[in-house]
Amino acid sequence: MEKLFHRLMEKRSLATAFSNRYIMALALPLMAELFLGVLIGFADTVMVSSCGQSAVSGVSLVDTLSQLVIQVLSAFATAGSVVAAQYLGRGEASKASEASRQLIVASFATSSVMVAACILLREPIIDMVFGSIEPSVREASCTYFVWIFLSYPFLAVFNCCTATFRAMGNGSLQLKVSLLTNVLNIAGNALLIYVFNLGVAGAAISSLFSRIVGMAIMLVSLGKKDNPIHIDSLARAKGEQAHLGRILRIAVPSAIETSFFHIGKISVQSIVSSLGTVAIAANAVTVSITSITCVPGSAMSLAAISIIGNLRGSNKIDEIKPMSRKLYLIAEAVMAAVSAIVFILRRPMFGLFSISSEARAMALGIMNVYLIAQVGLWCLSFVVPNFMKACGDARFLMVIGICSMWLARVLAAKVFVYLGLGLQGVWLGMYLDWLVRSICFLARFSTDRWLKKEVI
Repeated sequence: MEKLFHRLMEKRSLATAFSNRYIMALALPLMAELFLGVLIGFADTVMVSSCGQSAVSGVSLVDTLSQLVIQVLSAFATAGSVVAAQYLGRGEASKASEASRQLIVASFATSSVMVAACILLREPIIDMVFGSIEPSVREASCTYFVWIFLSYPFLAVFNCCTATFRAMGNGSLQLKVSLLTNVLNIAGNALLIYVFNLGVAGAAISSLFSRIVGMAIMLVSLGKKDNPIHIDSLARAKGEQAHLGRILRIAVPSAIETSFFHIGKISVQSIVSSLGTVAIAANAVTVSITSITCVPGSAMSLAAISIIGNLRGSNKIDEIKPMSRKLYLIAEAVMAAVSAIVFILRRPMFGLFSISSEARAMALGIMNVYLIAQVGLWCLSFVVPNFMKACGDARFLMVIGICSMWLARVLAAKVFVYLGLGLQGVWLGMYLDWLVRSICFLARFSTDRWLKKEVI
């Protein structure tokens, strides 16, 4: 199998391997899967909002913490995808398989320890991060925290498996599995929230169950020997352990950058929580809706890891920048189209949430500015750096990400809120962060230094 795969890789040209048709075949299932995830999250928020404004506020606060964990786990999965894609570019499928196996085992073990510690310390964590919040919001946060965090080791394995399939150019399996798990999730939400009246706990338990199912299906699929990358057994160690070291060289800087980024977001969320329950609820529903507009860019970022990583692994350096520009333009065009649709439908979308009229008006005001700022800045901030990451340029991205988050977004949010701009000021700080990132990443992209990085 490996020799056949190697011969096929050698015969492929850029036109046939990474044509528009190939890119769409990889990116469209990812877009559909991410859209599905956002819509399920949207539905979750709508369902939880039926339990009251305190419930949706509590879930929103914990979700801010959850995103920190999820993004750290995703950083390791993405790093594994980079290494696997570069090995496949060289035609070394057996090394890609062993690297993926090591990644899955390490991710599950690390996330299990981290989750256990977080659950034991959940109350001090919530009090330390969000300070003085209403008792009903705190109770909802603590309850949701336990159940949703239990799902993260299973999500970690699921992410590693899906990253491996993306490295092979297969995005359709992830879509199918996500469709199944999200149907289970939404059905479980309806049953546990509306029938058994479990409130926020019901929403989290449903997520836990669906993630276990998704992980099991992906592991079984990855064991099939007709895949270029396949894992016979997670328990059996073979080959060199240096694969994990190569993954960590990308994963650790990415995880550090992601951690500081989301700690910054938590700090910003703490500022939001100080503005009262109305602001928390308005922020929660706005984040839920604006997530839809980011899906095309996120999908193209994931596709870029496979495509650019493969080109770098096969040493096709001259083709990397043209392909990067092509992927960027596709992401920008689709994001602009989605943003236009959301702008047209923004009022009826906000009407789906059971929040006060004051919170709804606040959210609409934020949305109007967001849709303008996003076009032209989001892709430069979050799609372009993945081109460089796929080549191994992780440390530069870490430094810029940390500095921009704290010196632009967090500091600006505090200043704008102090000046009386309220929740809108928090979001203005985010736009400033995007601007700084865009300038720095464009300057780096224009050089060739990131093209000279080596991973394998």
